[in-house]
Amino acid sequence: MSVFEVKNKKDSDYRVVNSVSTTGMAESLLKTPLPITVVTGEFLKDADLEGFAGALRYVSGLSFDPHTADGNQAPGAVSGGSSTVGNSSPNLNRFRGQPYNGTFRNGLKLTYGFYTENVDRIEVAKGPMSVFVGGATLGGEINVITKKPIFHRFNEVSFRAASHRSHKETFDSTGPITKTLAYRLIGSHDVRNSYRDYSDARIQYINPQLLWRPSRRFDIRLEYQYRNATGNLVSQNVASTSFYRDTFLNPPQYLLDEGKKRAGALSGVPFTIAEYQTRIGRAFGNLRTDVYNATGKWISLGQGEALTEGNAPSGREYNYYGPNAPFQTRVNLWELESRSSITDWLDLKVQGRYINTYMMNYYYWFGNRIYGDGSTPIGSGPGDGFRLNNENYDGKIEFALHKTWRYVGLKGLLGAQRAVEYRTLEAGAWDLSTKTPVLGSPNVQGSPTTLTGANIFNYFDPAFHNFPDVTHAWKGETKGDGVESQNERRTHSGALYAVGMVDWNRFTFTGGFRRDRTGYVTDWQDHNGHVTYYPLGSDNIQRNSVPDAYTSSWMYGVVMRVVKDVYLYGSYNFGETIQTGAKIAKTTYAPPTVLITPEEIRDNPFPNTTGKGHELGVKFSLFNGKLTGSVAWFNLVRGNIMVADVGRIAADPRNIGTEVDPNPDTQRPDVRYNIGWMMPIDGNKTSGFETDLIWTPIPNYSVIFAASHLTTNKLTVSDPVSNDPTIRMSYEILNGRPLENSPDDTLRIFQRYSFTRGKLKGWSVGAGVRYQSSQMPQANNANWGCVYPSFYVADANIGYKTKICGKEAVFSIAVTNLFDRVYAEGNSTYGAPREFAFTTRLVF
Repeated sequence: MSVFEVKNKKDSDYRVVNSVSTTGMAESLLKTPLPITVVTGEFLKDADLEGFAGALRYVSGLSFDPHTADGNQAPGAVSGGSSTVGNSSPNLNRFRGQPYNGTFRNGLKLTYGFYTENVDRIEVAKGPMSVFVGGATLGGEINVITKKPIFHRFNEVSFRAASHRSHKETFDSTGPITKTLAYRLIGSHDVRNSYRDYSDARIQYINPQLLWRPSRRFDIRLEYQYRNATGNLVSQNVASTSFYRDTFLNPPQYLLDEGKKRAGALSGVPFTIAEYQTRIGRAFGNLRTDVYNATGKWISLGQGEALTEGNAPSGREYNYYGPNAPFQTRVNLWELESRSSITDWLDLKVQGRYINTYMMNYYYWFGNRIYGDGSTPIGSGPGDGFRLNNENYDGKIEFALHKTWRYVGLKGLLGAQRAVEYRTLEAGAWDLSTKTPVLGSPNVQGSPTTLTGANIFNYFDPAFHNFPDVTHAWKGETKGDGVESQNERRTHSGALYAVGMVDWNRFTFTGGFRRDRTGYVTDWQDHNGHVTYYPLGSDNIQRNSVPDAYTSSWMYGVVMRVVKDVYLYGSYNFGETIQTGAKIAKTTYAPPTVLITPEEIRDNPFPNTTGKGHELGVKFSLFNGKLTGSVAWFNLVRGNIMVADVGRIAADPRNIGTEVDPNPDTQRPDVRYNIGWMMPIDGNKTSGFETDLIWTPIPNYSVIFAASHLTTNKLTVSDPVSNDPTIRMSYEILNGRPLENSPDDTLRIFQRYSFTRGKLKGWSVGAGVRYQSSQMPQANNANWGCVYPSFYVADANIGYKTKICGKEAVFSIAVTNLFDRVYAEGNSTYGAPREFAFTTRLVF
């Protein structure tokens, strides 16, 4: 068996022996110095799970963002969710309270999307994983291992009917063509709707593969994948702003008394209710300032609140993108993989992949809230839509050594990777003057009688208005020759990496190093693809070229066998990501006569962001493999977070005569400082414990148990030097908050029992429960203070396996959210209500 082959004859339905997600080679999970959780395809079938959140539903330490359903990007987000166009939300899926490195398919990264139409297993590796993928992201990574052609006949067809008129038809056929050539063909048609209004989606998928294996020492696999998803986008729900709305309707006297501080004839006169409603109806900032002036405390929108069903007639089912928000994500993928055994101790793998992705989001908006005046504004900007075309070429070559020398097992991997990406991005171009005027809502105080243009969206009331007509156009269709309408980014990257393992007596030592190089060029183009000028600030920029930058990552770890099938392990991971900027900057309120020289900027660059992870734990496979799993302690730290350098700010001569001047004779508390300096510190820490267990006391009963607890979960905030309350506002609000979408506790349990004798032979029952503690979805945003309460959700399913005409047939009914609980998770999204699914599979 190839050292790159992850399958093992000891694998069972839910339990596997090997993983490739740490070293790139198939290695025993027990001897890997990091926690790797493997979700098998059989478990996904039994529990009726699919997609990103479904596939990982019973893994410890994960908190999900349903608005980023594929795990990589929310509507409007590009480049894996790290950047956005228009008004969008970031990716808030978190592992152990930290962002994660992304999703991979057979070891190569997926920039867009995460799909489970073809899954043999999913390896969830938690921690920095610096050598495997590079970078400073601390959460971990997800590697989908796909089904491959096999040399015996297997055919399966299935049909699934689910709530909301959803249904899915799939087929999977594989087998030999000749003695050395095998095929696999997987396909599906999926009509996927949800409980939300206008949520229809259609997905077509086809995945043909060929595997040529002329000898046991060599094979080569070629596959093509086509996936086209179309439908109507679904919005987030409405974040609660009850305090804001209640204060508008019934302003307390202490806020009305703030009117007494006005100058002139109104000095000493409190605001009238009408005056105060005008003051705060569409300006929460005014309310926040008034509360601070009266109480000395800053507040945020939705502070301590969660979600609300809003004013829409269908409550939380209402879709604030409306019926005319089509989307499309079309993926064409070609993958070639060759494995060969050069000698008995040296293997070679060559892998290459091309992906062309087209994405179109017609209309999206970052979230919804009810203003004080009763309106629920929705997006109306010309950038609320985009079209993207992405081409990605990625390849790697790896040499793997595996040899035993004098009772010492040696393994090593040397690899090189190269990738080139071309991304063209075009924003929308709305003409709001074409909108048909509508009447203002009587429920919105202060609304114009007739709404035109942008006001149709700004004063929107879902209880009164039909959803506005969304007439869209693209920049390329409205801009002339030589006028910017799109940008093209060309990114190139490469890496060299090496991993070594020494297996001696009771110990297994693992170490690795990776060196990455990345650079990119961005052009602003007209609709013909010709490079043009784009106004950015006060400069006309034609091309933004970022020179190649280098980062280094490494890891080391040790595993010690304590007794048979019980192992202690420890590891350290370090990675870094390029961080641009300078430690010195001019404040926005500095006079134009204060200058910073180019040499100062050049000589004071930001250091690269780092990610550091420590891991200690125990792994075991007890009672002949009936109880397997791990218990781990982890500590994850983000390095080189930039915060204010108080000493250097005070010492800068350009700040003499300002609030930070340390000389009392020249200090001016009423004058803001001119020059800011930053310094790097460690922060955004999470530490805690987690466990993932699989217990199979008898062959027909299995329990999956996953739990995690964060002992440290704190956002790092820069304390500004200024004493100005407005400047200090963000710090005063954010200091002490946890990291975003990071519950301290999670618990997931799933169990399944199959009847193997008696009248119930062939039947099976399964049940699961998912719990997580409270979390702040936007903890790093001073404008918001929502806290989503803890929740638990139960799932259940029942199945029956029999034979029809000698062929295996399986029927199952699955229920998610069995008790129909109302809960919120991620960023402003309600969990789905009780839903049903009926599935039948026939194997022949």
